[in-house]
Amino acid sequence: METNLRLSQSSYTDYDAALYFNACQIKNVKFTPKIVEVDGVKVILMHVEGTQTTTGVKVNLDMWPRDNATEAEVAKFEKISSLTDIEFRVGYFSEMNSNGEVSLRQGLPKWTAYCTGGDFKSLTGGKREFAGE
Repeated sequence: METNLRLSQSSYTDYDAALYFNACQIKNVKFTPKIVEVDGVKVILMHVEGTQTTTGVKVNLDMWPRDNATEAEVAKFEKISSLTDIEFRVGYFSEMNSNGEVSLRQGLPKWTAYCTGGDFKSLTGGKREFAGE
């Protein structure tokens, strides 16, 4: 019997951020949680910054979380100034244009897990619903 190893799903790809940014030659990468309030709900964004050594381009972006945070998780993140690593997911979806042609679109990256003490953990407040999804 032939084994077919599937490295990722067809509708998304998951990444280890520290390894991904290292492969992109981005140095001094920092992952800093930012808590914002959206429609009365506290949301933990992940701020990513660093510098691409080959171009000098500064990385400066905020990733939205894939999942909601519980009140206890928000309280925990209010005390965290930075993390050693995160995982993020890029989703893909089909879109049909006005001519009926279907193309594959890439969504914005969403962080899915954070690393503390060498272990990756995910938020436990359930999957976030985003407008248009």
